Amino acid sequence: MVASPSETLDRIARSGEAVFAIDSADRIILWNKKCEELLERSARTVLGKPCYQVLGGRDAQGNVYCYKNCPVAHQARDQKPNDPVQRFPLSFRTGKGTPKWFTVSLFAIPSYHPALSTVVHVIRTENGSPSNLERRLAGESSTAESLWPMTTNEGHPVDLTGRE
Repeated sequence: MVASPSETLDRIARSGEAVFAIDSADRIILWNKKCEELLERSARTVLGKPCYQVLGGRDAQGNVYCYKNCPVAHQARDQKPNDPVQRFPLSFRTGKGTPKWFTVSLFAIPSYHPALSTVVHVIRTENGSPSNLERRLAGESSTAESLWPMTTNEGHPVDLTGRE
């Protein structure tokens, strides 16, 4: 049995990483506790708001990076295996208004139409190697423990293909 998008989001939210997710209109639909801690903003104050208004992301030259109809979120939704979204640095305003640097990874949770896919953002303060969550969502690690156990009603493990 494959998890529903809402179950998948719930499991990602409990991954231990700072994550938020946006819908097809770039509105924040998930903002977990780690994200609250890292960005100093409560979920209550950001849910339903456009991510670009909340975060005000800027690139290394100080240019506005986050804005309506984000091309990077569009690229994540397109899910082209030969052209995935690469991790990248961004400066976000914290809840106290202080700019702070983060490394961001984006992944899409597919929907029946690519434009409606949910885009998950994983935010980290260090520029080290990808986390277990990032590797799992990117499908880079087939040997890593799965994000959640997949079993049949009888308790037998379910083998999924790489795409699943």
